[in-house]
Amino acid sequence: MENKQYILVTGSSSGIGSCIAKSLSKNYNVIVHGRDLEKINNVINGCENSNQQHAFIADLQKYEGLELVLSEFIIEKNIEITGFVHCAGFMNMLPAKMTSASVIQKTFSTNLFSAAIIVKVLLQRKVNAGSLKHVIFISSNISNFGAKAFSLYSASKAGIDGLMRSLAIELAPRVR
Repeated sequence: MENKQYILVTGSSSGIGSCIAKSLSKNYNVIVHGRDLEKINNVINGCENSNQQHAFIADLQKYEGLELVLSEFIIEKNIEITGFVHCAGFMNMLPAKMTSASVIQKTFSTNLFSAAIIVKVLLQRKVNAGSLKHVIFISSNISNFGAKAFSLYSASKAGIDGLMRSLAIELAPRVR
């Protein structure tokens, strides 16, 4: 019988997310997420038991449709997501006077809003059967200290820190 339990790793088509997905694949089934199918497939090919891993293509900058797309993915694959690692990130180093509404939207959509939507979907019993047990958000120490040209990135990571703290209280002890 195939194991239906998976860990979703956003931003796993490159960087830290790729390393985490490959490492987790030694002991778990993984959903490799990204925007580029070729990159996702390269990561899956580098995973243990690559035939058991799934590709999830979604642009987290367009979080408005994410709830429906992720719900349909879980139902179509007939899987349960027990763990969620949010590695996806967008950083555009700009001085405050150079920011724009579109950069603000991209930064917060990718780094914060999408994480909140994904957690919402994974908590829905009709979609994920109450399977979520673990949530990990990759943040940055810049959220506590700040730096020149990092105001948006820092603020979005501070938001993910706040989301994590509140969810830890709200979802304990069932989800950690």
